[in-house]
Amino acid sequence: PISGAMRHIKHFLDLARKAQTILISTHIHPDADGIGGQIGLCLALRQLGKDVWCVNQEPLLERYRYLDPQGVVLSLEQYMQRPQAHVDLFIVVDANALARVGHPMEAVVARARDLLFVDHHPCPKEVAAIHCIDTSMAATGELVGLLIEAMGAKLTQEIALALYTAILIDTNSFRYRNVTAHTHLMVSKLLGTGIRPAKAYAQIYGTKKITH
Repeated sequence: PISGAMRHIKHFLDLARKAQTILISTHIHPDADGIGGQIGLCLALRQLGKDVWCVNQEPLLERYRYLDPQGVVLSLEQYMQRPQAHVDLFIVVDANALARVGHPMEAVVARARDLLFVDHHPCPKEVAAIHCIDTSMAATGELVGLLIEAMGAKLTQEIALALYTAILIDTNSFRYRNVTAHTHLMVSKLLGTGIRPAKAYAQIYGTKKITH
Protein backbone atom coordinates (compact mmCIF):
# COMPACT_ATOMS: atom_id res chain seq x y z
CA PRO A 1 0.00 0.00 0.00
CA ILE A 2 2.83 2.43 0.79
CA SER A 3 4.34 2.39 -2.71
CA GLY A 4 0.91 2.74 -4.28
CA ALA A 5 0.17 5.74 -2.12
CA MET A 6 3.31 7.71 -2.99
CA ARG A 7 1.76 9.52 -5.96
CA HIS A 8 -1.29 10.48 -3.92
CA ILE A 9 0.88 11.73 -1.06
CA LYS A 10 3.00 13.86 -3.39
CA HIS A 11 -0.12 15.41 -4.91
CA PHE A 12 -1.43 16.24 -1.44
CA LEU A 13 1.87 17.75 -0.32
CA ASP A 14 2.14 19.89 -3.47
CA LEU A 15 -1.31 21.39 -2.88
CA ALA A 16 -0.90 21.77 0.88
CA ARG A 17 2.47 23.52 0.62
CA LYS A 18 1.21 26.27 -1.66
CA ALA A 19 -2.05 26.77 0.28
CA GLN A 20 -2.34 29.04 3.31
CA THR A 21 -6.11 29.07 3.91
CA ILE A 22 -7.58 25.56 3.94
CA LEU A 23 -11.08 24.25 4.65
CA ILE A 24 -11.75 20.58 5.36
CA SER A 25 -15.18 19.01 5.04
CA THR A 26 -16.69 15.53 4.96
CA HIS A 27 -19.90 13.89 3.78
CA ILE A 28 -23.30 14.87 5.14
CA HIS A 29 -24.52 12.97 8.22
CA PRO A 30 -20.93 11.95 8.99
CA ASP A 31 -19.89 9.20 11.36
CA ALA A 32 -16.66 9.34 13.33
CA ASP A 33 -14.67 8.14 10.31
CA GLY A 34 -15.06 11.35 8.35
CA ILE A 35 -15.07 13.55 11.46
CA GLY A 36 -11.96 11.96 12.95
CA GLY A 37 -10.14 12.19 9.63
CA GLN A 38 -10.92 15.85 9.09
CA ILE A 39 -10.05 16.86 12.67
CA GLY A 40 -6.76 14.97 12.62
CA LEU A 41 -5.76 16.49 9.30
CA CYS A 42 -6.81 19.98 10.43
CA LEU A 43 -4.73 19.86 13.61
CA ALA A 44 -1.69 18.57 11.71
CA LEU A 45 -1.90 21.32 9.07
CA ARG A 46 -2.25 23.93 11.80
CA GLN A 47 1.09 22.76 13.19
CA LEU A 48 2.63 23.88 9.90
CA GLY A 49 1.23 27.39 10.29
CA LYS A 50 -1.72 26.96 7.96
CA ASP A 51 -5.03 28.73 8.58
CA VAL A 52 -7.32 25.70 8.70
CA TRP A 53 -10.92 25.07 9.74
CA CYS A 54 -13.26 22.13 9.37
CA VAL A 55 -16.63 23.10 7.91
CA ASN A 56 -19.57 20.69 7.72
CA GLN A 57 -23.11 21.32 6.57
CA GLU A 58 -24.49 20.65 10.06
CA PRO A 59 -23.06 21.29 13.55
CA LEU A 60 -21.01 18.55 15.19
CA LEU A 61 -23.25 16.17 17.12
CA GLU A 62 -22.82 16.18 20.90
CA ARG A 63 -21.58 12.58 20.89
CA TYR A 64 -18.59 13.55 18.72
CA ARG A 65 -17.55 16.74 20.48
CA TYR A 66 -14.96 15.01 22.64
CA LEU A 67 -12.99 14.45 19.41
CA ASP A 68 -12.82 18.21 18.89
CA PRO A 69 -11.45 19.76 22.12
CA GLN A 70 -10.05 22.75 20.20
CA GLY A 71 -13.39 23.51 18.52
CA VAL A 72 -12.04 23.38 14.97
CA VAL A 73 -15.27 22.03 13.44
CA LEU A 74 -17.77 24.69 12.35
CA SER A 75 -21.21 24.30 10.84
CA LEU A 76 -21.77 26.01 7.50
CA GLU A 77 -23.92 28.60 9.28
CA GLN A 78 -21.14 29.34 11.78
CA TYR A 79 -18.57 29.62 9.00
CA MET A 80 -20.70 32.02 6.96
CA GLN A 81 -20.96 34.33 9.98
CA ARG A 82 -17.17 34.77 10.00
CA PRO A 83 -15.25 37.27 7.84
CA GLN A 84 -14.87 35.51 4.50
CA ALA A 85 -11.30 34.90 3.36
CA HIS A 86 -10.12 33.51 0.05
CA VAL A 87 -9.88 29.72 0.25
CA ASP A 88 -6.73 28.25 -1.30
CA LEU A 89 -7.60 24.59 -0.80
CA PHE A 90 -10.86 22.80 -0.04
CA ILE A 91 -10.34 19.21 1.15
CA VAL A 92 -13.14 16.65 1.36
CA VAL A 93 -12.33 13.71 3.64
CA ASP A 94 -14.01 10.29 3.33
CA ALA A 95 -15.94 11.09 0.14
CA ASN A 96 -15.05 11.48 -3.53
CA ALA A 97 -18.05 13.35 -4.98
CA LEU A 98 -19.22 16.88 -4.23
CA ALA A 99 -22.83 15.74 -4.04
CA ARG A 100 -21.93 13.90 -0.80
CA VAL A 101 -20.89 17.15 0.90
CA GLY A 102 -24.34 18.68 0.60
CA HIS A 103 -25.76 21.21 -1.83
CA PRO A 104 -25.44 24.24 0.52
CA MET A 105 -21.67 23.65 0.75
CA GLU A 106 -21.16 23.96 -2.98
CA ALA A 107 -21.00 27.77 -2.88
CA VAL A 108 -18.05 27.56 -0.48
CA VAL A 109 -16.32 24.94 -2.62
CA ALA A 110 -16.79 27.11 -5.71
CA ARG A 111 -14.73 29.89 -4.12
CA ALA A 112 -11.74 27.64 -3.46
CA ARG A 113 -8.72 27.70 -5.76
CA ASP A 114 -8.14 23.95 -5.49
CA LEU A 115 -10.30 20.96 -4.51
CA LEU A 116 -8.96 17.66 -3.21
CA PHE A 117 -10.76 14.48 -2.17
CA VAL A 118 -8.95 12.36 0.45
CA ASP A 119 -10.64 8.97 0.46
CA HIS A 120 -10.33 5.19 0.21
CA HIS A 121 -13.64 4.32 -1.48
CA PRO A 122 -13.73 3.11 -5.10
CA CYS A 123 -14.38 5.78 -7.72
CA PRO A 124 -13.90 6.39 -11.45
CA LYS A 125 -10.24 6.23 -12.52
CA GLU A 126 -10.32 9.77 -13.86
CA VAL A 127 -11.37 11.04 -10.42
CA ALA A 128 -8.74 9.01 -8.57
CA ALA A 129 -6.04 10.27 -10.94
CA ILE A 130 -6.40 13.90 -9.88
CA HIS A 131 -7.21 13.42 -6.18
CA CYS A 132 -5.77 11.66 -3.12
CA ILE A 133 -7.76 8.43 -3.28
CA ASP A 134 -6.19 5.10 -2.37
CA THR A 135 -8.49 2.06 -2.35
CA SER A 136 -5.74 -0.13 -0.86
CA MET A 137 -6.31 1.59 2.48
CA ALA A 138 -8.75 -0.04 4.92
CA ALA A 139 -9.82 3.36 6.21
CA THR A 140 -9.61 7.01 5.29
CA GLY A 141 -8.03 7.62 8.70
CA GLU A 142 -5.21 5.28 7.70
CA LEU A 143 -4.53 7.41 4.62
CA VAL A 144 -4.75 10.64 6.64
CA GLY A 145 -2.17 9.19 9.03
CA LEU A 146 0.20 8.69 6.11
CA LEU A 147 -0.36 12.26 4.93
CA ILE A 148 0.37 13.63 8.40
CA GLU A 149 3.61 11.64 8.55
CA ALA A 150 4.59 12.82 5.09
CA MET A 151 4.07 16.51 5.91
CA GLY A 152 6.29 16.17 8.97
CA ALA A 153 3.67 17.10 11.56
CA LYS A 154 3.82 15.70 15.08
CA LEU A 155 1.39 12.93 15.91
CA THR A 156 -0.16 14.38 19.06
CA GLN A 157 -2.54 12.52 21.35
CA GLU A 158 -5.47 14.65 20.07
CA ILE A 159 -4.67 13.76 16.47
CA ALA A 160 -4.11 10.12 17.37
CA LEU A 161 -7.47 9.77 19.15
CA ALA A 162 -9.28 11.31 16.17
CA LEU A 163 -7.55 8.98 13.69
CA TYR A 164 -7.78 5.86 15.85
CA THR A 165 -11.52 6.42 16.27
CA ALA A 166 -11.89 7.04 12.54
CA ILE A 167 -10.12 3.76 11.72
CA LEU A 168 -12.07 1.88 14.39
CA ILE A 169 -15.38 2.96 12.84
CA ASP A 170 -14.32 2.56 9.22
CA THR A 171 -13.11 -1.02 9.75
CA ASN A 172 -15.92 -2.08 12.13
CA SER A 173 -13.34 -2.60 14.90
CA PHE A 174 -10.80 -4.14 12.46
CA ARG A 175 -13.25 -6.85 11.32
CA TYR A 176 -13.23 -6.14 7.58
CA ARG A 177 -11.06 -8.20 5.28
CA ASN A 178 -9.36 -5.12 3.79
CA VAL A 179 -7.57 -4.52 7.11
CA THR A 180 -3.85 -5.14 6.54
CA ALA A 181 -0.57 -5.20 8.40
CA HIS A 182 -0.14 -1.58 7.29
CA THR A 183 -3.41 -0.68 9.02
CA HIS A 184 -2.14 -2.12 12.28
CA LEU A 185 1.25 -0.46 11.80
CA MET A 186 -0.50 2.89 11.65
CA VAL A 187 -2.62 1.98 14.69
CA SER A 188 0.58 1.08 16.56
CA LYS A 189 1.93 4.57 15.94
CA LEU A 190 -1.33 6.12 17.12
CA LEU A 191 -1.30 4.05 20.32
CA GLY A 192 2.30 5.11 20.85
CA THR A 193 1.03 8.59 21.74
CA GLY A 194 -0.62 7.21 24.87
CA ILE A 195 -4.25 6.83 23.89
CA ARG A 196 -5.97 3.80 25.41
CA PRO A 197 -7.96 1.46 23.12
CA ALA A 198 -10.53 0.50 25.78
CA LYS A 199 -11.30 4.13 26.59
CA ALA A 200 -11.41 5.14 22.91
CA TYR A 201 -13.82 2.28 22.21
CA ALA A 202 -16.04 3.21 25.16
CA GLN A 203 -16.09 6.88 24.14
CA ILE A 204 -17.38 6.18 20.65
CA TYR A 205 -19.51 3.08 21.27
CA GLY A 206 -20.44 3.28 24.94
CA THR A 207 -23.66 4.78 26.22
CA LYS A 208 -22.23 6.02 29.51
CA LYS A 209 -20.28 9.24 29.71
CA ILE A 210 -16.57 8.80 30.28
CA THR A 211 -15.23 10.91 33.12
CA HIS A 212 -11.86 12.54 32.62
